[in-house]
Amino acid sequence: MSTRAPRRLLCRTPGARRRALGLCAWLVPIALGAGVVARAGEALATARALAAPRAPAGASAGTNPEVVDLLIQLLAAGTSAERETAALGALAKIRDPRAFDVIHLYTGHRRAEVRREAVVALGALGDPRATATLIERLGDDAPEVRAAAAEALAARKEVRAVPRLVRLVRRGDEGAAPAAGRLATPEAVAELCAMQGAASEAALAVALGTYVKRTDVADSTRIEPLRTIAKLHGVEATAALADYIASIPPRDTRSSKREAEHLLDERGADR
Repeated sequence: MSTRAPRRLLCRTPGARRRALGLCAWLVPIALGAGVVARAGEALATARALAAPRAPAGASAGTNPEVVDLLIQLLAAGTSAERETAALGALAKIRDPRAFDVIHLYTGHRRAEVRREAVVALGALGDPRATATLIERLGDDAPEVRAAAAEALAARKEVRAVPRLVRLVRRGDEGAAPAAGRLATPEAVAELCAMQGAASEAALAVALGTYVKRTDVADSTRIEPLRTIAKLHGVEATAALADYIASIPPRDTRSSKREAEHLLDERGADR
């Protein structure tokens, strides 16, 4: 039996996805028999080991393909949230493209912690079909899910996500701020700088602080973001200026570094 979830189960709304998962819970165990249950312990033990913080990314090279199949089948059948989280965490490390359909279904799970793991796993696959779902999850109710989606989109350098990320920064979503800075286009940077006084200063400082540390932008484009950061209150703004200066080699005298040092000195003098 194929381990790919039927395409008719790939529903757009969370409610439809939950109904699809419920259907899988009835159908898959009948089709697979007791074999999955008997070997689930082995698969979950492997899942927990692979999902551990010290487990290497891209561990699929040393992973038994049968274990991958079991994890996919287990998720298709449905199990406890703890087991689903472990299985999804393992699949995020394994990055087997066969898992795309079932991982995609779990991005609409009712529990936020499971949705987050599914979003991480989906982003790790590198499948272009994941982009639309990751952007959709930027509108998730749970901040940890939004942050995971933002991180995945930034890792994929998906500039189509920039408008939604900028709107999240305006709303004060600090989890989306680093991704907004990593992906910001010149137009988005100008929009972020114009938010001073009209958006959460902490989120704005993080977004602009991330932008100025990028190595793929012209030095002249850092000046205005640095000046905007200096106008913000709070430790996040001070940290953004200090972190940028620390990221530049000591003998580097680029104009943005001198500007940041001047702004940081003025900030200290005002206190």
